[in-house]
Amino acid sequence: VYAGSITHKYPVCWRCKTPVVLRATEQWVIRVSKLKDRLIEEAKRVKWIPDWALQRMLNMLENVQDWVISRQRYWGTPLPVWVCEKGHTVVVGSVQEIKSLGGEAPQDLHRPWIDEVELKCPVCGGRMRRVSDVVDVWLDSGVAFYASRKHPSELDPGEVQVDFIVEGHDQVRGWFFSLLRSGVIGFGSSPYKTVLVHGFALDEKGREMHKSLGNYVGTDEAIERVGRDPLRLWLLSNTTWEDLKFSWRSIEEVGSDLNIAWNVYLFASTYMNLDKFDPARHPLELYLGKLRFEDKWLLSRFTRMMLKVAESFEEYRVHDAVRELRRFIVEDVSHWYLRIVRPRIWVEEETEDKLAAYSVLYYVLRNWLIAASPVIPFFTEFIYQNVFRELEGVESIHLFDWPSPRLDLIDEDVEREMEVIRVLADKVAAARMKAGLKLRQPVRSVIVFTDKRDVVNVVEKHVSLLRRILNSREVEVREARRVEELVEYRLKPVYKRLGPRLRELTGLALKRIMERQGDIARELLSKGYYELDIDGTRVRIEAGDVEVSVGYVRGYSVEESPLGTIALDTSLTDREVGEGLARDLVRRIQVMRKMMNLELNEKIETSIKAPEDKKNLLKPFIDYMRGETGSLKIELVDEIPEGEGFVREWDIEGEVYVVMVKRIG
Repeated sequence: VYAGSITHKYPVCWRCKTPVVLRATEQWVIRVSKLKDRLIEEAKRVKWIPDWALQRMLNMLENVQDWVISRQRYWGTPLPVWVCEKGHTVVVGSVQEIKSLGGEAPQDLHRPWIDEVELKCPVCGGRMRRVSDVVDVWLDSGVAFYASRKHPSELDPGEVQVDFIVEGHDQVRGWFFSLLRSGVIGFGSSPYKTVLVHGFALDEKGREMHKSLGNYVGTDEAIERVGRDPLRLWLLSNTTWEDLKFSWRSIEEVGSDLNIAWNVYLFASTYMNLDKFDPARHPLELYLGKLRFEDKWLLSRFTRMMLKVAESFEEYRVHDAVRELRRFIVEDVSHWYLRIVRPRIWVEEETEDKLAAYSVLYYVLRNWLIAASPVIPFFTEFIYQNVFRELEGVESIHLFDWPSPRLDLIDEDVEREMEVIRVLADKVAAARMKAGLKLRQPVRSVIVFTDKRDVVNVVEKHVSLLRRILNSREVEVREARRVEELVEYRLKPVYKRLGPRLRELTGLALKRIMERQGDIARELLSKGYYELDIDGTRVRIEAGDVEVSVGYVRGYSVEESPLGTIALDTSLTDREVGEGLARDLVRRIQVMRKMMNLELNEKIETSIKAPEDKKNLLKPFIDYMRGETGSLKIELVDEIPEGEGFVREWDIEGEVYVVMVKRIG
């Protein structure tokens, strides 16, 4: 007989770390293995979010084991089993049953009081005492669907199932499984209709958070550092059933979106208050027939966004709803619509065009605030109280009904056309970045090379809007083939192929190749070869004999897109340089107004000391700068007067400009 030792892992107590003794003991068991088919059938009736949670449950049910429900502990729900001296057993289901079996209900149904209750055996009449075991905590939690409401005998059939439960993905084999077993055992059906699984909060490296690892971040600490709503918005933006990697940086990015939303409401409310806009006198309905293209687009986008948000909430995809709300207020409203509509709002007169923009903004921002209130309750309540409360009259943002989307505001054609414009704007922005041109710098022209009829129609229809958005004096469309006018081909001879073949003709061949790079490249790309005449000798240049690189002529920055090729004319005349410089100065003056805490309607006088060679460039744009900065007067001066106003030096493109702003009145 052979005897030896095997080294293996041995279980230890999680708390005291000493070895655990394993021994087999008698236990109370429910034979749920006999209910396997019914468990599987009921699990399939449930809506599982996401779908893979159902598959996890089915994998367990395919191998379901009998349920050991007893535990040998002091504290817990007492196992309601009484046994007489002759071995007869009774399972008690209520205080009334205790009394009917000759027992007295104790002051507390837990141990040790319940252990003192003696019953009369209904079989032999002998004395019955409760077994010392307590119930498995999973059975305890597995009856939560009715235990928190009333005794199961008092429940109507329709009250057995709860509509919705949510827990971590580890609870598929824990609480969800226990609930399912209890529901099928007690009532023959699943105790829940919908299950939502959520992930866990991990550290930035994907590890579990523990104080012992030094990576634990408490809720109080996070709230203290970033605030409740930024934390809530960040959490809800994460896909619900995926693990969440905690990162201060990612929360700060969400906080940045909230700042953008704040500035949207600040901008709108400031100008509406300044113009004394009254939404009761100027409802959206009054201006539906007078809206511009961008107004119709925002209303259509808003309506579609609200439909998606409502659908996502209904389907428990909270993260999709939250992302839609964030994307709309940041990208559609702040970065796009306000960028287009600002000049209409800055007009001092109360024009119908301005009032139409106000009515659209009020409708959209009011209803977005209501839709976002479940997600960022403090942020939305603060804005509501300070912007809308007096106008709306309702005590709190949280007392509004969910906004009903107006389907008549959806315009698919408008959305499709605006999407073309946004793609063009993105590509022109990329071309500007490549060329080192700021967005504020006007350019002479943008050319769209395309054969797509829908793109041509959009550009021709909205050319005026495109000029403003692209900051270009001209926007034109040309046939796609005409992009060749801007293409510049460069050839690099492959000497190890040409030399051995051409021998003494190599020098002349190389000269001819460099002289005719464009023609040769085009034929190589179209036919695969080019025939060269060298002093009466025909030489065939093939694709492998040269390396072809494609570029664009100097003065253009080009971007490719599914819509076509977009070319930005980067050559600037004095007019474009002067206008770009004027816009840079406008931005600096507006910063100085903020530093001086000036109200929007306060007027100023501005003096600018500019480099001598830039003064003439700025003169044509004095009126523009005056209107944009609220200046009654703008002067280009040789020296800034001392002590007459707020003075700052600014570096613009490596040159110093001194600006003085003086408050009037």
